[in-house]
Amino acid sequence: MFSFLMGFVACYSYAQKPSDTTVIKIVVDSINREVDRAVVKKNISYMQKHFSTDFKFTHGTGMLDNKESWIGKAQLTRVQYMSREHDSINVELHNDIAIVTGVLRVVLPPGGNRYGYAIRYERIYRLNKNVWQMISHRTFAEWDIKQ
Repeated sequence: MFSFLMGFVACYSYAQKPSDTTVIKIVVDSINREVDRAVVKKNISYMQKHFSTDFKFTHGTGMLDNKESWIGKAQLTRVQYMSREHDSINVELHNDIAIVTGVLRVVLPPGGNRYGYAIRYERIYRLNKNVWQMISHRTFAEWDIKQ
């Protein structure tokens, strides 16, 4: 059902005028969610498509990643996630730039030191050749979550 909805939204969005901000916000929100599902599934081609070549990732610890280093870490077999799901998302549009804020809830595999964590973030997407690509991710807060 989700795949059908994504296909419908994607097709519908191309038929709309660029000024139809509601549809564009839905598309950006969907891509934002799918990027993290791609990390869980290790869908490298999806990540390659939706992270820009100049992507910068500022972790809550201050550690920095670029496109190559973040995708490289995500594809390691020792890096596992049960889920990476979003909540409280807001999409703000500025022509070919979208600013996305929200909370990402990450659940880790059983048997580790913690169940999971959540972060408050800001992500910036840029429309590049008809593809929304993330150019920046900044984590502003992180906290542990319980089962």
